[in-house]
Amino acid sequence: MKAASAPHQKTDRRLALAGAGLLCLAYIVVFALTRPYGLAETRRRTAMSVVPALLLSVPTHLVLQSFIWPARPRLQLAAQVPLAVLFTLLWYVLILVAYSIGEIIRTGGLEAAPFIYVAFVWQMFQGITLYAVIALFSQVIHLRQRLAEAETALNSPRSNTQRPLTALLVRTDREMVSIDPSEILRISGAGDYSELVLRDRTLLSTTPLADFEDELGANGFVRAHRSHLVRLGAIEKAEPAGNGRLLLLLSNGDTVVASRSGARLIRNAAR
Repeated sequence: MKAASAPHQKTDRRLALAGAGLLCLAYIVVFALTRPYGLAETRRRTAMSVVPALLLSVPTHLVLQSFIWPARPRLQLAAQVPLAVLFTLLWYVLILVAYSIGEIIRTGGLEAAPFIYVAFVWQMFQGITLYAVIALFSQVIHLRQRLAEAETALNSPRSNTQRPLTALLVRTDREMVSIDPSEILRISGAGDYSELVLRDRTLLSTTPLADFEDELGANGFVRAHRSHLVRLGAIEKAEPAGNGRLLLLLSNGDTVVASRSGARLIRNAAR
């Protein structure tokens, strides 16, 4: 997974710091309302709860980014319950360790008593809630990275990474036919098939339209419409069709209405 851009990283850090601050504030308020601790003891107990949570949040985010979010949706959903339970139990153990270390520092004695039942249930609830927030935050980062990668791939010209084809092997129902890409005028999606209109004939292929787009991007073909792939050299005339679209007249007399995005590609290719 590629790293997020610098502006996004700054935003993520600010949100993470804001979340840590809100968690600290929430603990301070809860301790102030429910326990007669002084300010120093309240801050100490807050640190013992918040620091382990922050330490766990980083590896949790990395596990989600590396193994969970790239997986299939069903696996993503199935993994949430065990991950939430594991996060909560680890947080609970780390808090016990933090309290024990604190007692060693304060009194020189070791104390690792588990929480009473009510406190344990409350801790489990907090852990699952905190995991949900971390998972949501991690999912947003993952989706934003995916979107950035898709935009980069869309804006990158295929001609920079592809060489023009001298021959294209087209699969039909019964055979495979080799044709010269320069003979193709347009390719149109026809359900699960693709219709290839050549200068002298028409072929019906079992290959999806999107696959032809990937193969012929370096041969001067553009996605004029969601359902049409057109060779630029086959366009005799392009006229405005309203709303940013273009009406394309091909060399065989066929017409294709280019969508706004397709018209933009054709205008950019014009010299």
